Amino acid sequence: MVIVVTKPEIAFSNQRAQVNELLYSLGSDAKKNEVAERLLLERDQEIEAAYEFSYGVAMLDQIDRWYTSDTFNIVSEIIALKERYAKRIRRCKVRHERFNSIVKGLPPEDAETFIRAFCTDLEVDERDVKTIIRKHYKFIASFYDKESNELINK
Repeated sequence: MVIVVTKPEIAFSNQRAQVNELLYSLGSDAKKNEVAERLLLERDQEIEAAYEFSYGVAMLDQIDRWYTSDTFNIVSEIIALKERYAKRIRRCKVRHERFNSIVKGLPPEDAETFIRAFCTDLEVDERDVKTIIRKHYKFIASFYDKESNELINK
């Protein structure tokens, strides 16, 4: 059996893949506010644990054979920990803002469907969401070009 694929089928398949990719990206961006809140709590706990651990930590100095407290290394680790969390939280907030900008640019009925689909636990038919993405494809895809992704990855 031979399956012959014509050009319209290829175009339809490509469009379907692009819509599915945007659907995934929108869902991911919508949840980033919750991720940022979780990261804030996690950051506070990790930093508190790092400060508690830093009190009275002594390490064996290999040269002098004496126990020393190397505060510089401990402080450097705490600063690096804070910077890593700040970067992750900033990325999450930027992605959630991107989702909010997309929703604000849509007509009210489509925006309401997006909010119900991505921000609540209410069930929404996936076909309705994909129809909205197809209808506003150029507008939504413009938020996911390489330039905006570069801002997020910094």
